[in-house]
This record gives sequence, C-alpha cells and structure tokens, in this order.
Amino acid sequence: ILINFYQYYSSIPRENIKETIGEVLCYEKGRKRSAKVFFQYKKHNYFTLISDYYVIGEKFIVEYEQDNPKANYVRLDKPVFLKGEDTSLTVGYLETYNTNYFKIISYTYYVNGVKYVKYYEPLENSELKYPNAKEGYNYMVKYWNFDPQRSIILLDKKTNKSLYDN
Repeated sequence: ILINFYQYYSSIPRENIKETIGEVLCYEKGRKRSAKVFFQYKKHNYFTLISDYYVIGEKFIVEYEQDNPKANYVRLDKPVFLKGEDTSLTVGYLETYNTNYFKIISYTYYVNGVKYVKYYEPLENSELKYPNAKEGYNYMVKYWNFDPQRSIILLDKKTNKSLYDN
C-alpha cells in the first residue's frame, strides 16, 4: 500500500501540488506509536502519521494534492519555525550527514547543560545546497525555547565556537 501511495503521489503533476505548514499535535498509539501531523485546507483538518521521534509542536512543510488533500506528504527534510516563535541559537556538532547507507542528519547540542541529539532527513540534493557541510564540524542550531528538542541545524552557519561555550 505504501509503495502504491508513493507511485500515486509522484505521478501527480507538480502544478497540482500545494504546500502548507503541518504541526505535530499528538501521538497515536497502536501497533506502533506514531506522531500525527495536522494541517488545514479550505477550513478542513487533515492529518498524516510520521515517526514518533518528533516533538509535539514540531512543524514541517506538507505537500498535498490540491483536489485531494488526503493525498499528502510531510516533508521531514523541511522542518520550519514560524515567524514570531520563541527560538534561540546554540552550537551543535554534526555527527552524521548523508551516509552511504542511510540518508540522515544527526547532531548533538546542549541547552542549559542538557544534551540533545536530533535526527532528521536531509533535503533532497542537500549536497548541492550545502556543499561545505561536513561531519565532525560545529554549526549553529536554532531551537524552540519551549522545548529545545525541537531544533534545526543551520548547515550554512558553520562556527568555530565550542559546543560547550553555551
């Protein structure tokens, strides 16, 4: 069923795909716990399930078919903060970036002495967008003050600051 959805979704003409912001609002329990990402279209609420390692309040770009918003795709490679959200910056250490086996970004950062480790999918063609991003270097990390587990590493903001300066 999953393969059929991706085949269907990828066959939708790009001009019929729209974008909006979706937010993780709760978790769903079942055979496997999942996070629910909600978004609105024409005053209707829609949701889709993603992995449960995302935080309540985390936001992503959601692509959906204009005439059938139930056909949607959460861009886990595109986490976002909205203008006006209470965020701060810290230093993060890029541990994993686009390995040969798994396409993933993982990084470590500290906020108020607490260590956080975050994982998410890299942008499609991220090697082209961030050609200088390399494992083993420090980059600035933007995090949500309400829950610092929600964060985005800024791969265009390499820094010489120490991970422990904060």
